[in-house]
Amino acid sequence: MTESGRGPTWGRLAGRRRALDALVALAALALGLGGLGLGGGHAHYRPTDALAVALAALTTAPLAWRRASPGWVLVVCGSGELANVLAGYRPGLAWAAVLFAVYSFAAERGERTEVWAILVWAAELGVMTAAAPHPNDPWYPGGLFAASAFAWLRGDWSRSRRREEERARSERALAAVADERARIARELHDVVAHALGVIVMQAGGAGALAELDQARARRVLSTIEHTGRQAFAEMRRLVGVLRDDPAGGTLAPPPSMAALPALVDEMNEAGLSVSLDVEGTPSAVGEGVQLSAYRIVQEALTNTLKHAGRTHAAVRVCWSEEALEVEVTDDGAVGEDELVRAVTAGSGGHGLVGMRERVALYGGAFEAAPTPSGGFRVRARLPLGSVR
Repeated sequence: MTESGRGPTWGRLAGRRRALDALVALAALALGLGGLGLGGGHAHYRPTDALAVALAALTTAPLAWRRASPGWVLVVCGSGELANVLAGYRPGLAWAAVLFAVYSFAAERGERTEVWAILVWAAELGVMTAAAPHPNDPWYPGGLFAASAFAWLRGDWSRSRRREEERARSERALAAVADERARIARELHDVVAHALGVIVMQAGGAGALAELDQARARRVLSTIEHTGRQAFAEMRRLVGVLRDDPAGGTLAPPPSMAALPALVDEMNEAGLSVSLDVEGTPSAVGEGVQLSAYRIVQEALTNTLKHAGRTHAAVRVCWSEEALEVEVTDDGAVGEDELVRAVTAGSGGHGLVGMRERVALYGGAFEAAPTPSGGFRVRARLPLGSVR
């Protein structure tokens, strides 16, 4: 599984698209076979036979690969329709598949347009024009020319619109990353400021004493060293994400893992049934790590409440010497739109973007993907070796 769960999610969506294209091809095949012998006002067309059935299948079946290989699909569908013209059969309804192939090529072509496919299709149209058995028949070739032009323009418009949406989604994702880094920077600023405040108070209090015994001095120095190490670790992570905060910050301690029970109670009151399971013994770690773990759980539960509704979510926290792991799993069903938003972090929230940034800040591992039962799981592992 990839860091963001992109592999399983996009694989699921790609499978749906392939299945949809297969259904489109089957529908076109049924339409083509059912429409054999239709069209054309002349009595001199060739009667329908086994070859006509085979040509109808050749013209329609390739639509199952219309997204994977739009250029080849256009050429093969066009070849089937050209063979139908050369054989002298009535137009039937299989020609609709050719128009859909033109639309698919215009809509799905890549950055480098397959010029060869356009040239082959243009040649096929030209041969149809020259070889049409009845030039005065409106089905050939004028109707196919006009319909092909319309299908191309419609497909090209669809492609342009999709590219604009992807560009806007990418810009929103980049803006979300920048905003999330700024928010993390402000929160880490609070952590560092709090740690430095503790150091100053400890040192100032010790200096104010007339006499300082050795045991008490060791305790003060130990506290200062421990707090200073945490502040130094957080400051290193802070470099590169700081930016001016016009709203100013607060020196109040940020939420920690100790606040998770209160968060669970809050979500339960909001209508989301949440259970909390803590494994291992909580250890003394930096406030930044605890803050990140808390925010990940908070955001995951908020997304569950937003996208899955009033369902059940299970929060698991696992403490160990090496890492702090948090996992949030819900059993609510999400649709394809939610899956797309989860992967791309487009409209609808930037929760997964923020979670991924928080975990990456500490060199951890992050996973977010649908569960086999139809729910969603978020899992984060934050290493503790460098932040004690």
